[in-house]
Amino acid sequence: MYEAVVFDFDGVLAHPTLGSVLDAAARKALQAVGVEPTPRAVSHARSSDLGRVRLLCAAHGLDPARFMTARDECTSAEQARAIADGRKPTYDDLDALGALNDQGVATAIVSNNQQATIDRFLDLVDLGADLSVAYGREPSLDGLRRKKPRPYYLRRALADLGVGAGETLYVGDQTKDLLAARAAGADAAFVRRSHREGYRVGARPDYEVRTLHNLP
Repeated sequence: MYEAVVFDFDGVLAHPTLGSVLDAAARKALQAVGVEPTPRAVSHARSSDLGRVRLLCAAHGLDPARFMTARDECTSAEQARAIADGRKPTYDDLDALGALNDQGVATAIVSNNQQATIDRFLDLVDLGADLSVAYGREPSLDGLRRKKPRPYYLRRALADLGVGAGETLYVGDQTKDLLAARAAGADAAFVRRSHREGYRVGARPDYEVRTLHNLP
């Protein structure tokens, strides 16, 4: 049995954020820094790719750190509204987390989403579990550099839990989740939710499941 099971957030605990929500956040962030929210600018502004963020900032003479602060604040606020009003619902198998706790297994979250988004999710949603650790990324350029597939936040979570990587299962729905788990030395489970039908996994998971109830 694993000592800890760590979960990704988007696509694992909650449905992926709608594009319309991310677009609205990008438009508000651009307006906050004085840039016209053209379709091209919105596309770059909502991206979590550091290269695209730098291109946007260079094109408009923006300070990347200032823009990222505005972008992440707007994105977290829009996602919090989507969680609260049902546009970003949870999945119906989250009781699996409480069942793991009942077996003495620690549970945690490590996500590329903003820390503020994760915190708001936990304020609004009763997971029926005692989450020992919940990491989102920092609202900064460093946060973008450290996101998965890099194992930075997963390693921090394991250190906080006091659990070895070899005693940990990381649960995600994308290749980058599996790569982060592998880099940290943890096992990985791929959850093939409905939005991942036909998705080609770019790394071999230790397990593939369709529901959290099937986790080992």
